[in-house]
Order: sequence, then C-alpha cells, then structure tokens
Amino acid sequence: MLRALGLSNVTRMSPNKRRAEHNATVRFAVRIVTALVRAALALLTFGAIATQLGHELSKGPPIGFRLTNFFSFFTIESNVFAAAVLLAIVAPLSRSNAPRLAMLRGAAVLYMAVTGAVYSLLLSGSQEALQTTVPWVNVVLHYFMPAAIVCDWLAAPCPLPQRYAWILARWMVFPIAYVLFSLVRGRMTGWYPYPFLNPALHGAAGVAIVVTAIAVSSVFAGALVIWYAKLRLAPRPAAARQGLHR
Repeated sequence: MLRALGLSNVTRMSPNKRRAEHNATVRFAVRIVTALVRAALALLTFGAIATQLGHELSKGPPIGFRLTNFFSFFTIESNVFAAAVLLAIVAPLSRSNAPRLAMLRGAAVLYMAVTGAVYSLLLSGSQEALQTTVPWVNVVLHYFMPAAIVCDWLAAPCPLPQRYAWILARWMVFPIAYVLFSLVRGRMTGWYPYPFLNPALHGAAGVAIVVTAIAVSSVFAGALVIWYAKLRLAPRPAAARQGLHR
C-alpha cells in the first residue's frame, strides 16, 4: 500500500531525517554553550586584570610608571590578547574573518602556553615581583587561563593555512619584539619585568641562554599547536568513514 502511494521512501528516510535534525540541534547547542564559556573566560580575565591593576595603582605615585610596568609583563599582555581573541571568536561577524581569527587563536594558544610554562618553571612564588599579589588573580592569569586556552584548542582546533613555517614565523614576531623591548626599556629605566631578563642579576650570557631556551621551546610549542590542528582536522579516509557508519 505504501509503495503504491509512493510513501515507502519517505518512511525509510524518516529515521535518518530525525537523526540529522537531532545532530543539528546538538551541534547548535554545543556552539551556544561554547560561545558562552569563551565569553565568560574573557570577562573573567579582564576582571582579574582590572582587579590587580586597581590594587597596584592604589599604592600611589608614580602612577604612570606603575601603569607602564604593569602592562610590560608578558603575562598581562598574553592574557589581554587571549581574552580579546575569545571575544572576537564569539562575535556575530567572526565567520567572515575565520582565517584571520584562526591565526590569532593559534597565536593566543602559544602565548598562553608559554605564560603558564615559564611561570611554573621559573617564576612560581614571585607574585610580589610580578605584580600578581591578589591570590585569585595569580591563579587565573598564570594557571587557569593558560590551561583553559590550551584545552579549548585541544577540544576544537581551527584550520590553519598550509604555510606552516610562515605561520610559526608570524607567531614568533611578538615574543621576540617583547624581549627586545623589555631589554631596551630595562636598560633605560633599570626595571625589568622578569629576573631572567636582568643582566645585573645573571650577566648578559645568562640572559642570552635563558632567552634562547625559551625561544626554542616556544618554536617547538608553536609547531605542536600547528601539528595538532593538522592532525585533528585531516580528512578521514573513505574506508574509515564507511566503517564508522556500519
């Protein structure tokens, strides 16, 4: 009877259509939740930075010098950058800028990974010198946000352009410029954001060794970020796809 009425195909397709609609609903819900989480992480970061900045400025003059010093920390700069990228990703027009945002997001992952690793290995316990004396702010900026940004990439990496060496070179521009700026400003003012950048403490050779080690580690970390995205987003062989649907 159904065949005579031409409804047999509709009946056979109904479960597939329902499954497709269900999957589309789930994907939409996941996108919404992910966007809300990313926005919350960005707001948490800005709130932590504002809290610590207010604490530093409350110490009194010279306010200009304190303000400049505060934003001379790689921790602060990388967290501001990562939070801005998170907000850009959830913006309504983010899809039209997907390739550029993918580059920026990958850079944020690298910078935050460096922030967390360098703090944990070289600077842990130096909250006073690093101007992160508010306990929860220190946890957010040095531990929680680096881990959150890296986990976000592990869960949902972005497709990157095929010119991987070019991507890595562009990502390294900011860290290299940061080190040069810190060394030049430190020589002019006598203040260095991190002890391992101060030649008076470790000598020029000691500074060069540590900076080189961090640079090499950063290049390796950046290569891992690119490799992971390439691995996760690589097209699956047809045989593998068929096996998943059996």
